Amino acid sequence: MKKFLCVPLPLFFLLFTNFSIAQQWTDEQKEVWKSVETYNDLAVNGDAGFLNYFDDSYKGWEYNSDAPEGRDIVKKVISNRNPNIKIVFITLTPAAIWVNGNFAYVH
Repeated sequence: MKKFLCVPLPLFFLLFTNFSIAQQWTDEQKEVWKSVETYNDLAVNGDAGFLNYFDDSYKGWEYNSDAPEGRDIVKKVISNRNPNIKIVFITLTPAAIWVNGNFAYVH
């Protein structure tokens, strides 16, 4: 009787291929990510100056918004945020960084 080892395809792929989970970023992408970390620090501390990192055409969708909003609305939200609310922990992980000249998109 022959015996076979049945390995699920995703597990087989991870075990028997030269697969790297870590993303390799270009120098341009790394520079953009440093900016993301900087403006995030400003935003966490309630400093609306973080919006200087955003293009005028910016549209963002916060978790508690009904639809994407522009810079002006985000600035109002930041300036009217309850001063008793303090963010104590946040984790940033880049999923995608696209750079084209002096314009970048980060997800």
